[in-house]
Amino acid sequence: MNDNSITARYLANRAPVSAHLSEDQLSIVVNTAQIPLDSDAVVNQSWAINIATGHESAAPEVDPDIKKYAPNDEPVVVSPNKKFLLIAKGRGSTVDVNQPYRWTRSIRNFDAIGAIDNPPQLQVVDLTTGDSRWITDDGWRWSSARWSPNNDLVFACRSLDPLEQDGYQYANVITLDGTVRHLAIPGGRSIVGTWLADGRLAVLIASPQGDPPGSQARLYIIDGDDSHIIDVPNLFGDVYGDQPAELADIYDHILLARPDGSLIIRTGSRGRMGIALIDPNQSGPDSFQVLVVGDRCCSPVATTSSELIFTTHSSTSPVELVVFDYATKTERQLTNFNQVDDMPLVVRRFSVATPDGFNLDAWFLSAHEVTHPLPTVSIIHGGPHFTYGEAFSLDAHALCAAGFGVLYTNVRGSTGYG
Repeated sequence: MNDNSITARYLANRAPVSAHLSEDQLSIVVNTAQIPLDSDAVVNQSWAINIATGHESAAPEVDPDIKKYAPNDEPVVVSPNKKFLLIAKGRGSTVDVNQPYRWTRSIRNFDAIGAIDNPPQLQVVDLTTGDSRWITDDGWRWSSARWSPNNDLVFACRSLDPLEQDGYQYANVITLDGTVRHLAIPGGRSIVGTWLADGRLAVLIASPQGDPPGSQARLYIIDGDDSHIIDVPNLFGDVYGDQPAELADIYDHILLARPDGSLIIRTGSRGRMGIALIDPNQSGPDSFQVLVVGDRCCSPVATTSSELIFTTHSSTSPVELVVFDYATKTERQLTNFNQVDDMPLVVRRFSVATPDGFNLDAWFLSAHEVTHPLPTVSIIHGGPHFTYGEAFSLDAHALCAAGFGVLYTNVRGSTGYG
């Protein structure tokens, strides 16, 4: 950007938008976006960051098979045995918008998704033969696919009901011949699933169907036709920020399976997000161990047998990657994306008691310690699924740099749980 504003300088930082472990699990491959100060164009780059040293190098080239079968950067998942690709892409049922045309749905686009006339279906490619086949073929939008450890089943979510009568997302297991089994668990606002090493399935559901909007998330363990809930508090977590580092916000990695059979899961409470470890074979307090907490928002990215890589940011600090050692319970910052050397904002965290005893959390940000009245902008949201809190906000920093204070709070109904 052609200015030196605080917003321009923060946008010139590299912002992590996606990431995955390298095949040898020695590096984390991170895709970043930035707008250099002398440009208006977004620069996208990929880096391989050594987990032990933090050394950065150019990311490896995309696998030729992925380039061949997903040339337009469609989401691709490789099977554990490296024999199959699973690709989510439309089947080509697009509408010719050059002529008078009729939309196939009541709206043409959906917020943050785009055109919905040609929803992604799931295609399996056998890399040994080059043969491909569709394992879904309907008007639903299929996403979030995960291979089972035995390479014979796929977990996937379907959403955006083609009949436009149902706004929930649903969990499914699909065989390679295209047999779809709808799991006998509720739909939800958002669903994330992961396979355990023993073939069971863990499914996290935000705002389960049938509960009031904003209700607490549930974690299901699926074993064949049986399922049960692991009752642990403050699952999922959603704190709204205003910054380009999408890796800190996306749901792709908020539920991870470790090689030892335990689960890593994101938590959320009172404007903060943390990370916990869950033993799916236990119940009650013994099943739940807090790993990462504090006045910040953290989200899992990847796990090895010995370390967890996660994002962290706060109301005063943009997104960085951190490594957590399971054995020593210690953290070390892996990246230094932030190159803005200004003093961080001063933040005052407080709560306001209501007559019925419900505490409203609030944050007041300013460029300096305040000793006199300050013109203040209040940033307001409506809830109930998302909260404000320890998430980095470009708008708040720009307002503070202009001499304002910034006040935001989670009003009644905005705790994230109703």
